[in-house]
Amino acid sequence: MVTLNNVVLLGRVKFVFTFHKHSKRMKFVGFKMIFIIALSLMRSFVNSEETSDFKLHTNFKPVSYELNVTTHLEDKFMFEGVVCIRMTCVGATDTIVLHSTSLNIDTKSVVVANCGENVIPVNSVSFDTDKELMQVKSTVNFKPCDEYLLTIPFTGNLTDDLVGYYRSSYVDKESNQTRWLATTNFEPLDARRAFPCFDEPEYKATFKIKLSHKKGLTSISNMKFMNQINCPSNADYVVDEFEESPPMSTYLVAYMVSDFVYTEANSENDQVKYRIICKKDLANQTEFAINLGPKALKYYEDYFDEKFPLHKQDIAAIPDFSTGAMENWGLVTFLYVKLKCVNTSRI
Repeated sequence: MVTLNNVVLLGRVKFVFTFHKHSKRMKFVGFKMIFIIALSLMRSFVNSEETSDFKLHTNFKPVSYELNVTTHLEDKFMFEGVVCIRMTCVGATDTIVLHSTSLNIDTKSVVVANCGENVIPVNSVSFDTDKELMQVKSTVNFKPCDEYLLTIPFTGNLTDDLVGYYRSSYVDKESNQTRWLATTNFEPLDARRAFPCFDEPEYKATFKIKLSHKKGLTSISNMKFMNQINCPSNADYVVDEFEESPPMSTYLVAYMVSDFVYTEANSENDQVKYRIICKKDLANQTEFAINLGPKALKYYEDYFDEKFPLHKQDIAAIPDFSTGAMENWGLVTFLYVKLKCVNTSRI
């Protein structure tokens, strides 16, 4: 006979059974979560141990770079240059360790000097190709808190790998000839392919850049153009000098040599010059970008209540680019199909 007490008793039994069933499932889920978290922590620890072998020693901190680069297009597809790195010694050591890969370096021409410009003897210069490191060993110990100047001449090839300092091209519609350009793409770890440097984001420093190139071409970089002189060593070349940058990471450094033209915006912000830089036959397709860009810049200045710290913002449309765009400070680079817009009335 079914009574109310029997129903209540059956309900309690079902509840207890269900509770134990869910309890076991919850315990299993909990154990699974703990196991996954523990496994992730172990993996992070192992990865940190592995990556620490590839990170730079903290014995030196770069303060400023003077970078001079000569670009040879069409005939050689190579570049040559000299980088002078002013740095502070943080911990006593006899070895400077920085990044370099895919570059040709005359080890006998590497020079280290102190602030008084007294040359410090270099005992050896070696390379760890697996870790992309360059070691400059001195005959004496570097002193903490002292500043030193490391000068390294280098050469490299303008490859078509779309990383480091590389070559790109397009076909000119008027002449039907191939036009060459050289541009950079340093994120995340490829500034070291263009010049020896402390190529990790935490090592911020100022950059003073000079770009030498053949007459008839133009060059741009992160900072505003200052002046141009004839190249003392080559009558067919000129040297462009740019303002010194604020402290920034190496992956944000950018420069380009090309025959591109530019369109300058009529901006209300007189402090920031805004330009679109592209090949000549795309200049009539940049109206949308040249109108919207300064407005976007002004919007973010108002939103963050912070003025844009540079004197110019260039937007360069590149024929060959490994990603959609790169936020280089003062010189944003785009794959050109991402930038052009023929009809702005529909936007």
